[in-house]
Amino acid sequence: MTGSGSLPDTKTCLKECDPSAVSGRTRTPVSNFVQLTMNGLRRLEKYKPTSICVLGAAPTEAANALYDSVGFNQKWEVHLWRKAI
Repeated sequence: MTGSGSLPDTKTCLKECDPSAVSGRTRTPVSNFVQLTMNGLRRLEKYKPTSICVLGAAPTEAANALYDSVGFNQKWEVHLWRKAI
C-alpha cells in the first residue's frame, strides 16, 4: 500500500469504525466489511501493489472513516458523466 507500507490491525480499524464490534461478540455489517477488507488487503500485500483504488465508494463521513481506518491515505472525488450511444 502507498504510505506507511503496513496495514493496521483489524481491531484498530474496528475500534475507529464500529466500537461495539471490538469485543468480537457483536457482528455488524461494518465489522463484517472491515474484516473482509482487511483480509483482502493482507492477501494483496504479497503482490506489493503500488496503489489500490476503490471505485464507487460512498461519499459519506462513515465511508471516509472506514477507508481511513484500513489505511487509505488519499481521497479524490471524481464525477463522470457518460452517455452510451
